[in-house]
Amino acid sequence: MPEGPPSWNVATVYSPTDLTSKFAVLYLFVSVIGLATRTFVFLPTVIRFGQAVAAAKSRYTSSTKPSTMEGERDEAAAIEADYLRLQAAIARLRKWAQQTVLVILVFTATELTDLFRGIALTKMTGVSALAGTWFHVFSLWVPALWFITALCVASWILNARLARSGFVRSRFPRWEN
Repeated sequence: MPEGPPSWNVATVYSPTDLTSKFAVLYLFVSVIGLATRTFVFLPTVIRFGQAVAAAKSRYTSSTKPSTMEGERDEAAAIEADYLRLQAAIARLRKWAQQTVLVILVFTATELTDLFRGIALTKMTGVSALAGTWFHVFSLWVPALWFITALCVASWILNARLARSGFVRSRFPRWEN
């Protein structure tokens, strides 16, 4: 029996990453950075909207009919502008979550197609090759699902903020349906 270290090491085995995996990981990485950036940029709007709605709600609960002073018209216009920004942000979050699901499904389909093409060409495959490919496919699903969860939570928070503003919006004539 030969003495010394083994001739190969598992850590030194080269496993090239295909282009599909690189694109999927890059998409998730850029999306997480984009979501963090958009959150910090958009947070003042959400806070300002909440404060304006709370102030307007407290002012309008004391009177039965809102007055039409110039300051209140400006306040109504500011609240309406923030409301529309929040609605647009919610729509973008939904589209972003749908796009992320689509990217992950395309990644999964591409990887499984490559696996089955390899099986068809070689007419055989091992259990470890199948398990490794399934692990490779689903290892990207974990961060993608966490990212989609973050998008959904952000959407729910913004929807809740808009729902709380319902009383104030009903007091402004431009918002009545």
